[in-house]
Amino acid sequence: EPDADATAPASEPTSDELLAAERAAYERAAPVFAEHCAHCHTPRPGRAKQPKGVAHFSMGGYPFGGHHAGELPATIRKVLGATGDEPTMPKDDPGAVRGDELAAILAWADAFDRAEAAGAHGHAAAGEHGHGGHDPDHGHGGHGGRDPDHGDHGHGGHDPDRGEHGEHGHGGRDPDHGEHGR
Repeated sequence: EPDADATAPASEPTSDELLAAERAAYERAAPVFAEHCAHCHTPRPGRAKQPKGVAHFSMGGYPFGGHHAGELPATIRKVLGATGDEPTMPKDDPGAVRGDELAAILAWADAFDRAEAAGAHGHAAAGEHGHGGHDPDHGHGGHGGRDPDHGDHGHGGHDPDRGEHGEHGHGGRDPDHGEHGR
């Protein structure tokens, strides 16, 4: 008699499994990000002027922040030359990320995309708790939340009136307030 488990279709990975796989891929890629990306993409606490790259892609923690955080896998593939384009990053040595280092970054990008496609980042409704929340009415919680009235909680939320990101945010960009949350 055949084993029912052997013939049953494989179940889709859960959101938790996808996020765990993404985190594991990030941990493997983290040394490459640190060596080749951190200089321009890590916030410098206490400095008024931040590296220009921080606004686009902030490595101040994981998940990444910055206003392009949700687009990061596609952007990374392009700027590192994985799409066939000439590499444009790292800025000081374009094309330096190659071989096993590039493979680690691309494995992370693939894991991120799988989690994103399955909705594991959890921002489909109101941008809450995920990467790249873009709900026009709330924008809460997502990395890259862009709500003009709230912009709360996410890394890279862009509240033009207050520049704050609530208790969990980083990178407020309002020149009058510049509040970064806690």
